[in-house]
Amino acid sequence: MKQRSTVADYFIHAFLMLLAVISISPFYNVIITSFADPAAVNEQSFYLIPTSFDLSSYEMLLKGSYIGYSVMNSLIVTFVGTLVNMLVTTCGAYALSKKGMPGR
Repeated sequence: MKQRSTVADYFIHAFLMLLAVISISPFYNVIITSFADPAAVNEQSFYLIPTSFDLSSYEMLLKGSYIGYSVMNSLIVTFVGTLVNMLVTTCGAYALSKKGMPGR
């Protein structure tokens, strides 16, 4: 048996759609500006509709010598962060598993 939609349901759905648009718009903006001409991007604060298509940013990125260092830095930060997180989480889990521990 299907329930009827109320006015509150429509407001909730509209609110959730608004939140989805607000959450997705920065990602959309980054993707669109990455494929746009840098001069066209500088003309607008929020580049909503693409007016040109340019791959010079990706060409400059791949020709640069720092991309290997950047990827290695990201891998090191991720690896060390995961290890520290696992250590802290394991210690906390051990403390919570003991029934007679004071302050539990």
